[in-house]
Amino acid sequence: MKYGENSFGIIGLGNIGMKVARLAQAFGMEISYWEKVPKDVPFKSRSFEELLQTSDFISLHLPLTPETKHLFNKGTFEQMQPSAFLINTARGEIVHQPDLLEALLEKKIAGFGSDVLEIQPPLTNEPLLQLPNVLITPHAASLTKTTFQEMCMQSVQNVLAVLSHQSIDAKYVANGLAIKA
Repeated sequence: MKYGENSFGIIGLGNIGMKVARLAQAFGMEISYWEKVPKDVPFKSRSFEELLQTSDFISLHLPLTPETKHLFNKGTFEQMQPSAFLINTARGEIVHQPDLLEALLEKKIAGFGSDVLEIQPPLTNEPLLQLPNVLITPHAASLTKTTFQEMCMQSVQNVLAVLSHQSIDAKYVANGLAIKA
């Protein structure tokens, strides 16, 4: 079942997923998405399996949770079209790298683009870095002057909060590990 010549599937339609959907739509892509709970948006909601089977491009925008860890594995790659490209700008561990490598080498999917891998920074002998159908960029896309300043300010505020025995903002703690004051 083919959705379109340029179908773009988004898994995780939060703020970033929605921005990516609008950008892809501006380039004439047919947008569909998968979310646990469908949203009232101008894009077609699909089941996870249907999105895998019908999308030419699949873009991941999910948090890393026990449910999403290795969500993309041998089974999901087998459901994708051989002409499909997977794009991961979410978290590296959402994609099981050994299964991804196998899917690319066996041409179960056409290509992979990401700014993050399971192991960061990538090992110098990482086989994915040798493949012509893989594009890996540094995990720094959001690091603008404004976001860098905000991260620095939040870090300082968290240190001050800990020193004064107050609660900290856990979303600005390395690796999501919260420290109780």
